[in-house]
This record gives sequence, C-alpha cells and structure tokens, in this order.
Amino acid sequence: MLRTFRGMPVARAARDYLLWLDGLVLHWPDRRGPIVPKTVVFESYAGRSYSCSPRAIYEYMVSNPEFSDWKFVWCLIHPSSAPAELVEDPQTRIVGYGTDEYFRVYGTAQYWITNAMLPATVRKRQGQKMLQCWHGTSLKRLRADVLGTNTAINGARDYRRKNRLDVPRFDAFTFQSEFGERTLSGAFELERLGKHVKHLRYGLPRNTRLFEYNEGEIQRIREILGIPVGKKVILYAPTWRDDSLDSANGYVFKEPVDYHQLAQGFGQDAVMLFRAHYMITERPDFDEFAGQIIDASNVADINDLYAVADVLITDYSSVFFDYAALKRPVVFFMKDLVNYRDHLRGFYMDLDDLPGPVVLEEAGLIQEVNSALSASKDVELPTGEFESWDSPDTTKQVVRAFIGG
Repeated sequence: MLRTFRGMPVARAARDYLLWLDGLVLHWPDRRGPIVPKTVVFESYAGRSYSCSPRAIYEYMVSNPEFSDWKFVWCLIHPSSAPAELVEDPQTRIVGYGTDEYFRVYGTAQYWITNAMLPATVRKRQGQKMLQCWHGTSLKRLRADVLGTNTAINGARDYRRKNRLDVPRFDAFTFQSEFGERTLSGAFELERLGKHVKHLRYGLPRNTRLFEYNEGEIQRIREILGIPVGKKVILYAPTWRDDSLDSANGYVFKEPVDYHQLAQGFGQDAVMLFRAHYMITERPDFDEFAGQIIDASNVADINDLYAVADVLITDYSSVFFDYAALKRPVVFFMKDLVNYRDHLRGFYMDLDDLPGPVVLEEAGLIQEVNSALSASKDVELPTGEFESWDSPDTTKQVVRAFIGG
C-alpha cells in the first residue's frame, strides 16, 4: 500500500496539494489583471491591527516625497475601526481581511509587507515581492524547532508543512541580531526552503520609534493611559500559551497570577500596565485594581508602553529584546517554567544568559521589581550574537534594501 508521495506521508501531501489547488482555482480570477507597479499591501498580525514593522515602513514611505506617487493598501479585520491617519490619507485605502477585495489586492500589488503569516491560498506571481518582518527575536522555540513538544494545535510536523507553503513566497526577511538570524533561519528552514531569501541585517523597523521619543511625548502617553504624575511604571507583557486554547473564545491568559499580592507589593507609588499578546482574546479583569493595574492591551503601538515603563516584566516573550534598547531593567516571571520549557516550547538560549533575574513566584517578583525601581543605573546593552542591529536608520535601510530608491 502506498504510504508516501515524494518522501512525505500521503495524507500530508494530499493536504498540501488541496491547499495549492484551492489557491490556484478559487483565487485565479484575482491574478488575471496586470501587476500594479508602485503599489504596496501591508498586513500586521493577520489583519488584527495597524502596528509593528509594517506600520513603521508604511509611515516612513507615506511621509517621504520619494513615494508621493505610490499607492498603499492596509488589510484589517475591522476596517471601520481603522485610525484616521489611514482613512484620511489620499494614497491609502483599506480592505477587509479575507474578503474578495483582499485577494484581488494580493493578486495585483507589486510589493507585500507583513509581520506574520499570510493565508496559504494567497499565491505570489512572478514580478511580485514579499517582505517578511517577523514580529520579534524569539526566546521560545518556533515552527520547525518545536520538536518533542506538545502544542495544542501545531507540532513540528505541522509547522514544517506550513514552512513548505510559506517560505517560497518570501523574498526578504528582517533580522534583529546574529542570534535572531540564526534561530529564525532554522525555525523557517531558510537554508532548505529559502536559499533565495535576502537577509536584511538592519534590525526591526518597528524599533526605529524607540530612538525618537522625547519627554513631551512620554508625558502625553502617561496622560492618555491615566498614569498619575510621579508614579513609577511597571509593564507586564506575557506571551500566550499553546495549551490555553478555549474552543469558544480562542487563546486565553489563565496563568494563576496573584494580582492582589502584586498590587499590594508594588504599593501606591507604582502603576502596572498589563499588555496581552496579540493571540490572547480573553484577558483578566482588572476593574478592582483601579489606579494600580491598567489593561493596556488595546494600545496600538507597544513602543508607547516601552517608552513610559521604568521596568519590564515578561516571561517567554520576545519583548525584552526590543526593550533592551532603552537600557532599562527586565525581570522574567516564569511561574510555569517546567511545563513551558519541557512540554510546550523549550528555549533557544540558556536562561542564565537572560538580561535579568528569573523568578517563579510573586514574592520574588515583587522583590526584584522593587529593587529595579529603586536603582538608577542603566542596564548594559546585549553583546556578542545578541547585540542588536536596531538603529534610528533601520526603517530607511530596510526600505532601501527591499524596494530600492
């Protein structure tokens, strides 16, 4: 009995073929028109927001006279909630994610820029170019590197299948550091599937903004968030868990964090901002902690939260690589370390190499955060393969390398 086809299980080969056929047949009319030059389609987190590196590149291009005759398209799940700067810009139009117009745009736009994955049914034509601005350098293992773990939806085999569909569409990939280039290249199997992909070693465009904040902007952000004058700011930005999928609500953040203990331990002189990962659809209710804990998950640009934060708390998220540019302290709160490391994802680096202490319980977290808040010394920037390529010129360099000009 035939069990393999071209070296892969028949079931998997059939699934890949059906996806390919679906894209070819279902959206064939969308690719009949000519490719429109000087047209860029942007997408961030699968249409969830106007954010991250696609936003940074868009804002650079739309404000640059060199691109005054270009056309820009943003793909959003909720076009009616698009910010005014997109709605009012004469060079820009907005399309609904996954709509017929969405596929027509991808069928004819010369350039594609995204920070996550596109639907497998979006097929690239000769003459089109795609830039993958993956949303961060990863501590946790990704895609093909999740071997031996028990994720709720995807295992390494599923991610390898996705890589076979995704990576051939890439023309360029942004990297933040030597470490990021090494780990992401392995996760996406670029050596095997993406030898054609251009490596852009300039940093992440989204972090260009970190070099631009001034004191006036920081005060404005504090006012918008409702942070009282004089209070220290703690940013808590955890990642999502593969095993926290709720069939009705999507991924939820259900870690047993004692927020009462944190609020009491941090005291009245500090405010904690909670920033959920974009995959999280259900978050804790902080109503009873008014004035002490603020849910800032809906703030479009996380850089605004970095700018006002005196210390960052995270777990396995990539945010600490970005926050490092500000030379401020980071504390790693890993209550579920054993499960996450040994059963869910695993890590690309030894935890001893992290730029801050690792704590497993609230008492230790309170101690480390309060100690960091009382210190005034800058944190040293990462060195070696962790040294960041982020700079004030990152976005400009990426645009020049990908589009030219």
